[in-house]
Amino acid sequence: MSIFKAIERALEAAITFFWRLFILIHELKNIWAKRSLVRSFEPTAEQAREAKEYWKGVLGHPLPLWWHRLYASYTGRFDPRYIPEILFAVRLEPNAFNYADARALDDKAYLQLFAGDGMRVPIEYAFCRAGVISVGGGGAPYEQVL
Repeated sequence: MSIFKAIERALEAAITFFWRLFILIHELKNIWAKRSLVRSFEPTAEQAREAKEYWKGVLGHPLPLWWHRLYASYTGRFDPRYIPEILFAVRLEPNAFNYADARALDDKAYLQLFAGDGMRVPIEYAFCRAGVISVGGGGAPYEQVL
């Protein structure tokens, strides 16, 4: 079974890599298509320095100001704290969604295990499982209840 898990992990890593690469290319094409808007706003030297210092403090390296300039061309205001779309789409968003967590939380029957007893869940009055209609939490078939 471990060989299947290794293959699954390798395929998930490959899919994640190619998905991030696809998003990166898409974002670069998007900014290239809007280059006239990017060129329409030129930040002052102080604004550019402030944005580069801010992102160097956050990431360890400065970011290009393309997205800041695009944002400023839309809004008319330059904000050095603006999160560039490429950073959000390539780094933050994939880390916010973990495929393994999604598979674990996919079945809502396990929700109380993860959330604890303080989680309010609907009371189950009747349900149908495998074609058998049951009432209440006891699992007695509907015909027997009547």
